Amino acid sequence: MNRQVLHHVLLLFVLGMPFAKAEQQHSAADVILAKILTDVRPVDKDRAYFLVDSIYHNNSEPETKIHALFIHAYLYHDAFDVPHSLEKSFEAIALAEKHKAYKWLSRLYGFAGAEYSRLGLFTEAQLYFNKVEPVLPKIVNEKDRIFSTYYYYHLLSAFYFEQEKYEQSIESIEQSEDELIKIAPMLLHNSHYIVSDLQNKGLNYQKLKKYDIALDLYNQALTHLNKDADLAESLTAAYVYAGLGQVYLLERNPAQNKEIQAYLHKALSIAIQNNNRDLKKDTYLSLSEYYEYIGDLVNYRKYNKAFLNELETKQQFKETTIDQLLHKQYLLQNKIDNKNKNYFVIIIMILGALVLVPIFILLKNRKSNSLLNAKKQNKDYLQQLTTCSRTDLPLHLPGVAWNTTVIAPDDTELTERLRQFEFSKGYLDSTLSLESLAKLLHTDSKSLNQVLKRYKNTDFKTYLSQLRLLAVIDMLRFEKKYRKYKIGHLATSVGYNSHSSFTVEFKKQIGVNPSFFIQYLKEIEHKPA
Repeated sequence: MNRQVLHHVLLLFVLGMPFAKAEQQHSAADVILAKILTDVRPVDKDRAYFLVDSIYHNNSEPETKIHALFIHAYLYHDAFDVPHSLEKSFEAIALAEKHKAYKWLSRLYGFAGAEYSRLGLFTEAQLYFNKVEPVLPKIVNEKDRIFSTYYYYHLLSAFYFEQEKYEQSIESIEQSEDELIKIAPMLLHNSHYIVSDLQNKGLNYQKLKKYDIALDLYNQALTHLNKDADLAESLTAAYVYAGLGQVYLLERNPAQNKEIQAYLHKALSIAIQNNNRDLKKDTYLSLSEYYEYIGDLVNYRKYNKAFLNELETKQQFKETTIDQLLHKQYLLQNKIDNKNKNYFVIIIMILGALVLVPIFILLKNRKSNSLLNAKKQNKDYLQQLTTCSRTDLPLHLPGVAWNTTVIAPDDTELTERLRQFEFSKGYLDSTLSLESLAKLLHTDSKSLNQVLKRYKNTDFKTYLSQLRLLAVIDMLRFEKKYRKYKIGHLATSVGYNSHSSFTVEFKKQIGVNPSFFIQYLKEIEHKPA
């Protein structure tokens, strides 16, 4: 997750043994799984995958199987393979729900929420975070319940941070600190948790431009780092070093130039060693800003180029991963649909064998005809969108074109302002709502809705969606440069807040996804007349 130190907390939590041995006994399988994660994973990830999978398949204890699946999910998380990470976590969730393993369930819900949040899929993330609180009271062991509550608020702070809700993020961190105080003396590596909360809070205050508070929190974290040799070279420490360098840089204090350079390079070294993409990207950016500030253009260009490369890599990873998730969901839905169809066919065949053969044949023929008609209609619609003139394009998107109804005198002024809004492409504003548009048009939401229904035969949501889809189809058809854009860039350029919501809406309204539409345009252009 961007700039939030969850790595070590997540690692220790996945181990399943956050408490000291004197406080809690662990099974032999727990200990072996922990050693795979801490000792095998850093040197041979393929072997780690194999060993965890072997334990899962050769152990009958439900909690051990859940633990193994959770660690398998974390291994994929560590490799930035979110689709497989979520796949394993969903398997573990299903098993934990079946056996009422609430300790694991609270962790897994939070883990799934964190993975979705990592991609900016906040609606999906919120669904899993909402599942955590009802489970927490069901955890019997008090220490596990307190630690699970701490962990939940810790993840939630990162979720708010990703959405730039810094005040809410700080509030969640403080709630996690309240829980941490209760059990800190009993925790293994408790410095990790303390430093993590201090750094997270410092980062949020940094974003709020309260640099004095941020600097004080980072220095508190640094004091803990200096007392723990094992922590000094960890990713947790790297985020603290990066934070210190950035705050000094933001304050533009020439006396701190040596400290800025030292802290940022130390953070970068650890980030590269751990192949942490987010930290590398952010540190490259800070270093480029630092060298620009002191007038060292050679190093400025070097680190700015590195930053842009990391930024592009992250964007590609994010888009590819979201595409993979959507594809998996599509395949899963198809699998369910096909399974249901198979059951339906079997039942009908049995009935037909008894008394209803003619009816079965009739239904089958009707179904085939309807499918053929649906496919033909979809193909015809796609052909219309890709061959009609630019002037006629709006006619093929319901909710865009005005109907032939004569405009009532009382509606003339409002409809004229609505036409002007469309002409100025105000619908590309991603923050637009029914209320804000009504205010812009000097009317109220009810009147605007009535006008849309009367003269566009649609509601506001469909109206806005169709206008944005019209804009992107127009761009792709008549300005070929846009066909080279990433899907995420196309989405934001026409007012969508996310790659996934744009793709889902495009597929729903047009019948194919944006990538297919672009490929279709290329194919028909190169097709011989």
